[in-house]
This record gives sequence, C-alpha cells and structure tokens, in this order.
Amino acid sequence: MQLKKYFWDYNFSEKELNELLNGKRKKVGHIEIEDLYARIITMTRWYEALDIIGKKNVEIILSEKVLKKIYPESVRKKFENAGRLLH
Repeated sequence: MQLKKYFWDYNFSEKELNELLNGKRKKVGHIEIEDLYARIITMTRWYEALDIIGKKNVEIILSEKVLKKIYPESVRKKFENAGRLLH
C-alpha cells in the first residue's frame, strides 16, 4: 500500500506510515492515526479509503477526533453528514 503519496509534503517512510496504520506506532513525527485517516479520506475515493483503512474502522474514520482534522469545513460537513446517516 502506498501511504507515502498521502504525505508527499513530509519526510516519512512508507514503513513508518504502515506501522502507524497497523497500530505498531502511536505517532510518526507529529502525525497520529487520526491525522493519517483524515488525509486518506480527503485525498482518495471513499471505497479506496475503506480498503486502505479497513471497513471495520468506519466508526473511527467518521469520529469527531478524525473529522475535526479535515479542512475545509465544507468537506468536513460532508463526512459529518455521512456519519450521521450511518448511525
């Protein structure tokens, strides 16, 4: 999986990002799992994001901790609405 393409503006390795995604690390630099999820869902199509993150994590993906990291506000609102529909 190519996570580095979502963090082109940082000097993180693919290995570090995969370890964060798989729970083997708590942080990569200042990036936490919520930051990783927010980047992925805003930079790719929804179903591709689910393939990367895992369908079992939908509630986490649409949690307030992740959504508050999404900009601009108009994009964040779309995900908030999706979360409300799924609950």
